[in-house]
Amino acid sequence: MARWPELLEFSRRSHELSGPGAVLMERSSLLAAGTEESVPMNYVAAQDVPAGDDFRPLMLKIDPDHQVMLILGGDGNEETVVVLERNQ
Repeated sequence: MARWPELLEFSRRSHELSGPGAVLMERSSLLAAGTEESVPMNYVAAQDVPAGDDFRPLMLKIDPDHQVMLILGGDGNEETVVVLERNQ
C-alpha cells in the first residue's frame, strides 16, 4: 500500500484517456523496487479485452476515484488480480 498514491494517480489518468481498465505490473519489478523508486506500470483498457474474458466485467465496475484493479503478472506464474480500495 506504500504505492497507493502512485497507483491511484496512474489509474485515474489512464482511465481518463482510455476508459475503464486495469493497471498491469510485473510482480518481480514490484518486489525488487525500493519505496522511493518508480515501478513500471501499464494499463489495459477494458475496450481492448475480449468480451468473454473473465477480467472484463470487473474492469467495467471499478470506481476510478476510489479503486484500482491491479493485475500482477510475469515470472512464469499465473496472473493475480486484486482490487485495491481507498479507505473512506
